[in-house]
Amino acid sequence: MAEGQGERRGVIGWIRRVDDAVFRAEQATVAFALITITAVIFVDVVARRILSPDSRVGELIAKLGGIEDLATREWIGQNVAPWVSAVVGFLLVFFAVYSGRRFAREREGGTANPSRELGLSAAAGVAALVGAWGFGQVFAQLESWMVYAGAFGLSTVGLVAYHVRRRAEGWQARAITSAIVGGLLVLFALTYVPEGYTWSKKVSLMLVLWVGMLSTSICVYAGKHIRIEAASKLVPERLKPYVAALSGLGGAAFCALMAYLGFRYVFALEVSDDEYMDEAFRLFGERYVYSYQGMIGRGGVLEMTDIPDWMGILAAPIGFGVASLRFLGFSVAALTGGTYGAAAKEEGMEEAKALRAASDAKAIDAHAADTEGKDADEKDADEKDADEKDADEKDADEKDADDDPDADDDPDAADATGSGAPRSGKPDGAKGKRAKKRGKRGRR
Repeated sequence: MAEGQGERRGVIGWIRRVDDAVFRAEQATVAFALITITAVIFVDVVARRILSPDSRVGELIAKLGGIEDLATREWIGQNVAPWVSAVVGFLLVFFAVYSGRRFAREREGGTANPSRELGLSAAAGVAALVGAWGFGQVFAQLESWMVYAGAFGLSTVGLVAYHVRRRAEGWQARAITSAIVGGLLVLFALTYVPEGYTWSKKVSLMLVLWVGMLSTSICVYAGKHIRIEAASKLVPERLKPYVAALSGLGGAAFCALMAYLGFRYVFALEVSDDEYMDEAFRLFGERYVYSYQGMIGRGGVLEMTDIPDWMGILAAPIGFGVASLRFLGFSVAALTGGTYGAAAKEEGMEEAKALRAASDAKAIDAHAADTEGKDADEKDADEKDADEKDADEKDADEKDADDDPDADDDPDAADATGSGAPRSGKPDGAKGKRAKKRGKRGRR
């Protein structure tokens, strides 16, 4: 149960504290398993390349030079290829450091000192060459168990130091758990790691199984397992706790079945007096032994190692067993109004939702701007059309006036009526047309 998920009093509080401790142990185990997978595969690849008698760089140089003589190709691989590799590696590191620092300076708006940047880049290239040489000497001079024990030990120290320095909530428990798990890994390296590195793939596959099984119970603890919520969305609100409890019981039953099958597959205990069968324990006078149907009874080991093969399958009964108990806890919490095992919030979705909202707002603004632009264009087009029409009408009026020179050249007719209007009292020809057009424009 995560922090803040209700009160922790009495027996329930004690159970929850134990569950929290198991959860931290699972987290540490998964973290170290992932680190181990990465380390053993990386070390295997590097070691095979360093210890290989053949040089890929030498083969490439010989191929480019068209050299077919085996003795010459071998000499190139031993004497020329290492120097070519060193020069190429130095140039790559130099260029990477110089470019990175230059771009960082430009982003900050500062001015780079060319001499200083070149010196730092060259120093980084030399340090990389020295580190690569030392790394190669480690694989060439030390046994594989020493390499892995050192890697696990350094990783443990680094992780513990990280928790101590950060001092986040619960850092003491995390630091102690990391130290314990790291110590177990160092002990594992000292006890079981064989010579060479070819066994790394088998061990990695075993650790992948542990990661998957422990992640099952971790997801139940954090409420992040896959859920089918169709039924809970269809039933009334008052029935939802019962539906949730029923789903939890279903998950508990399935995980319990898988844990039982895993336990039977690993241990396969039976009562027997056969002295050739390894004894597990005695109970009520009965001798329980590991039968040959189980992995422990068969006594197999991982290929090229002394690691018992049942240590990988043991993850199934442990992971599914813990998950079954947690599903039961979820069912009880659902019926009593608790929040243990409830669906977790959508982590990482807040940023996605914010980006979606920003994108929608941007689209709305763009649509509004486009609409305003279209309205403005239409308004400008209407005004332009109106101006063109007015100009055309004005030109037409002037042309009509030029075509009717007698309209204002008869002063006697105007004087006879006592006004400047025509004798008929009606606007004639061009004037009548101009008046009508002015009236239409006025109405518009």
